[in-house]
Amino acid sequence: MNKRGVALIISYMVIAVLTVLGAAFMLRSISEGRISNNYLQSNQALWLADAGIQKAVWELNKNSCVGCSQCGTVTPCANCTCSSASKCVSGTLGSFGDYDATIDSANTTITSIGSVPSRSVANKVTRSVKVTLTGGSVFSYASFAQGSISISPNTLVDSYNSSLGDYGIGNTGSNGDIGTNSSASGAITIGNNVSIYGDASTGPSGTITQGSNTQISGSTTNTNNVTLTPVVVPSNLTSLTNAGDLFPAHGTATSKTLSAGNYKYSSVNIPGNGTVTINGTVNLYLTGSSSISTGNNVNIVVASGAKLTVYVDGKVDISNNAIVNNISKIPANFQIYSTYSGASGVLLDNNTEFYGAVYAPTTSVSVSNNVGVYGAIVGQTVNLANNSSVHYDEALRQVTGQGSSGYTISDWQEI
Repeated sequence: MNKRGVALIISYMVIAVLTVLGAAFMLRSISEGRISNNYLQSNQALWLADAGIQKAVWELNKNSCVGCSQCGTVTPCANCTCSSASKCVSGTLGSFGDYDATIDSANTTITSIGSVPSRSVANKVTRSVKVTLTGGSVFSYASFAQGSISISPNTLVDSYNSSLGDYGIGNTGSNGDIGTNSSASGAITIGNNVSIYGDASTGPSGTITQGSNTQISGSTTNTNNVTLTPVVVPSNLTSLTNAGDLFPAHGTATSKTLSAGNYKYSSVNIPGNGTVTINGTVNLYLTGSSSISTGNNVNIVVASGAKLTVYVDGKVDISNNAIVNNISKIPANFQIYSTYSGASGVLLDNNTEFYGAVYAPTTSVSVSNNVGVYGAIVGQTVNLANNSSVHYDEALRQVTGQGSSGYTISDWQEI
């Protein structure tokens, strides 16, 4: 009898132990299931956050941000400046969850949040990603064109970095890239004795024609599809009263100074030996058919610490020993944006020394006859001729604004 009682007790003990072990295994299985599900949802949220990053980069590069809205409002963005506000873009990927991405007002960072199963539920799983952008500057080539690029004999294209000092010994590089969107045969035509210290690229199926003794130090490719957006003159300039010609046709003044501020004139046609001095940050809008022209030996002085941004509706002709922005010699401090759509819209000619950047996507740009450009050139077509040179300033890659495109991710971090 005692033996039976002991056996019964032992059986109960075994059952109890097995029950405890079973419960433990069940609880562990449930816990592991929850952990696995949380891990899956966490990864989904991270993928959604990354999808938001990719969507925001696409908006910047391919869609002019028209799929974005000003953050905190339902006001759609007309472009990537978006009234100088941060831009928001959201999306849902089927049953996987949502993303919400924010592009800062300077277009330098994107922050994206992925939510599973939805941003609208209380018990959601979220992951956040922040990226830093580089590029975005339309001035990412020494010379770029929508159409053809023609380079005549004895022309030099190379690079330097103005943040390291003046162009010269110890500050020259091989990032003087030239490019075009053209897919035509001979999209880039290069004459004899031309040196390109950089890459050369065309649109799909475009070809490069080279003369004798020509060198391209970098690679040659044909996959370009760069968006050159039209120039839009800021409304705070178009709304100004036109003050006429800076140098009246029958005036006697040969020197003018523009202090910091916004200005609207018909033209700046500088007489021979004349000087225009820029003090402070100046934004200038020129509406005349001949927006800028220079007589002999003209000097456009951008004082130390000053900056000049010019929007032109007409032609630009800077020629005949003109000297432009040679005090600081920082090309970003003198930028020209052209809305002109006729022929021969920008001419830099005859021994001119030019420190600046030109963006003229709807007209041709010609640099010829011993002209030295320190900066960058963008045009509908580009012609570099007769002992001219373009020394691309690599610091211009940080310039954003009109025509900006080509943003890429330089840094990725989870926050």
